[in-house]
Amino acid sequence: MEDSVLKGNIQKNQVLKGYKIFYFDRLEFDILVREIFEDEEYALELSRPDPCIIDCGANIGLATLYYKMHYPDAEIFAFEANPFAFKLLCQNVEENQLTKVKTVQTALFDRETTLPFSVGKVMGSMGGSLVNRLRNQVNLPLKTTRLSSYLQDIPRIDLVKMDVEGSEVQIVKDLKEAGLLHKVERYCIEYHHRTDLTAELGAFLHTFEEAGYAYSMGFLRTYGEMQCIQFNFFRKNNG
Repeated sequence: MEDSVLKGNIQKNQVLKGYKIFYFDRLEFDILVREIFEDEEYALELSRPDPCIIDCGANIGLATLYYKMHYPDAEIFAFEANPFAFKLLCQNVEENQLTKVKTVQTALFDRETTLPFSVGKVMGSMGGSLVNRLRNQVNLPLKTTRLSSYLQDIPRIDLVKMDVEGSEVQIVKDLKEAGLLHKVERYCIEYHHRTDLTAELGAFLHTFEEAGYAYSMGFLRTYGEMQCIQFNFFRKNNG
């Protein structure tokens, strides 16, 4: 299965901001570089020089590298479901000798089970979703875990960055039910809104408002029936 997905994908690398970064697809790599390093969509001022950051949907590690560039002493937990992207994530962490970075290959959800994970054949090293079916897809059975099972043992969490291709609703639901949503100082979440499905955005935002968070909106991108909206949630007393 793995060979069939990656057939024709030749690993490439490029030096960027002093980092040597491995990737497969040039077009998607350029998009991520523009979003993360040029447009700085994850730019946030955190309150500590050594923050604890949870990177959900770490992909090949560009956001992790970005946070390490700005917060060299940060402790980062990088979660990635896509097994092909995860291999490159580990390679990029090791190649650039990043310290205090723990990589975890798992699909985050609101329960522990096994679900089909949709991976596009053309861009086998990038993307993938538990809830959004992709064109030209291959479905891989992946075990899911709950983010709350990891966060409960971390004393302080400065930031949760989340780009999980539609699973953000289930992950936030898990954190709320576990009583851990309020444990995080800030959230940076890419919300995936489907115009062809029942709207969940209002309830999603209400969950954070009810927990005492304010929020600002970032970019809005549209891909057919999918609208991607970035939300930055922060405790009201932090501004």
